[in-house]
Amino acid sequence: QVDDEIASHFALALVENTTLTQLVLEGNSMTDVSVRNFYSVLRKSNESLRLLDASHNPMINADVAETLDQYMEQRALKRMLNLKAEKAKRAAKGLPPDESLDEDEDEEGSNPVHLN
Repeated sequence: QVDDEIASHFALALVENTTLTQLVLEGNSMTDVSVRNFYSVLRKSNESLRLLDASHNPMINADVAETLDQYMEQRALKRMLNLKAEKAKRAAKGLPPDESLDEDEDEEGSNPVHLN
């Protein structure tokens, strides 16, 4: 079971981690404290995480969980818009497509890290 102490270590690890894109922490013993820690790190230090699932943690307030979900959706939308804008800029300049800009369009093949 992941509790607030363990979750805080995961949150701190996200400061340096630039490769993890999905983290599933559903069904654990985290509280609002964990959500706030993840939010703080994601807002300031991590751009790679695209999915953070903290569902089915009964000690997380429903409003706090909803706020986290909304924030993650906003991050995804912002990333998608930035990628589309970059592709459009490249096309307008007559530059060839950049395959690295296509990495997010199909995340079906991504393997989330499940921790519980």
